[in-house]
Amino acid sequence: MCGDNRRRAGYDGRMQPGLSKRHLDFGRCLILAAAFLLTLSPAAPAQAQSGTAALSSNGRQVVDAHSYPWAAIGRVNHAGIRDRSHCTGTLIGRRLVLTAAHCLYNPRAQRWLKASLVHFLAGYQKGKHLAHSVGESYIVSKKFVPKLWNAPSNLPHDWALLLLKEPLGQRIGYVGWQAFSNADLADSVAKGANLMQVGYPQDRAHALSVASRCVVDASRPGDTLIRHNCLTIAGDSGGPLALL
Repeated sequence: MCGDNRRRAGYDGRMQPGLSKRHLDFGRCLILAAAFLLTLSPAAPAQAQSGTAALSSNGRQVVDAHSYPWAAIGRVNHAGIRDRSHCTGTLIGRRLVLTAAHCLYNPRAQRWLKASLVHFLAGYQKGKHLAHSVGESYIVSKKFVPKLWNAPSNLPHDWALLLLKEPLGQRIGYVGWQAFSNADLADSVAKGANLMQVGYPQDRAHALSVASRCVVDASRPGDTLIRHNCLTIAGDSGGPLALL
């Protein structure tokens, strides 16, 4: 079972008002369950059709972001911040987006963003998107320390759950998630499952691309991080590891 991860409202508490205890407990589960990743299977809208890879570049394939399940993945953009790159996020519910905690922090101002300044563009591809919503509220891990950024000790806590104002997943579809240990995940990969890194890297910021057939390092039992060899680039932050 997952414990209550409630925080006081306000930037210093890293929580925006509006999320229920159910959402908070769910967020904590993502960390306590050791390693987690997205499973590209449930919650597709009735009219959705699976997309296929279109192009390849630097070992990554561009996929059709307007088709399920890829449409459930989108860009996380930030309004009113100079010199700030985008991130990637994934719909895991009708209104819930999973992304990285550092994507919601303004290092120049040294404070957390207002949820209303965070924009999620589902199914974004080459300047067009299937659906858009701003954030209503969000939570991040209480153990994430912005000043430590990508320090190894900070990485297990670099997650955020963004609650959207609009239920985009009801129309676009959303994906499920499942907890894995590195050993279990490596076993799934060895049996033929395709482990993928998905996102909007800066070198192809306007196209959703996939690094396929990631290899997992299961040599550290009990590790709370999934260690893999797939290429990740700035802009991929918050993007999912997906098992298909």
